[in-house]
Amino acid sequence: MPTLHWLTREEDLKAAGHAPYRLLEHMETRGDADTENMLIRGDNLDGLKALLPY
Repeated sequence: MPTLHWLTREEDLKAAGHAPYRLLEHMETRGDADTENMLIRGDNLDGLKALLPY
């Protein structure tokens, strides 16, 4: 499987491990309420960390 490599990869991976886990805050639904899709607004790393349980 291909992997990405960049100059500061090791430091970036360590920094990502120190980012705190965030809970998603439920907002009013728009459109079809029966869908499993989510719209997450915010920082990419925070959003990805919040999706780990899913």
